[in-house]
Amino acid sequence: IRPRWHTGIRLDAFLRNGDRPEELGFHWTNEFTLNDHSFIRVIALTSYQLGENAADRPQLSTRASYVRLLGGGWSVGIESYDQWGPFRPARS
Repeated sequence: IRPRWHTGIRLDAFLRNGDRPEELGFHWTNEFTLNDHSFIRVIALTSYQLGENAADRPQLSTRASYVRLLGGGWSVGIESYDQWGPFRPARS
């Protein structure tokens, strides 16, 4: 059996030509092993745009998946992709 929990951090930088803004990204991935045949993966993604035509606030999105290993190199799963939009300041 694999360890029960894995986590990882990824940093991205995109330099673009033309009218599209540059972008910095931070991704936090967590994987939870349920048993020898299945696991859940959850990812939080942020992005911040720089330069001309940049969004004025960082963006947040999430991804989640459940995977069942069937054997013989086969697996089946379900995935969710959610775009939450820009961060909003907390209300006081």
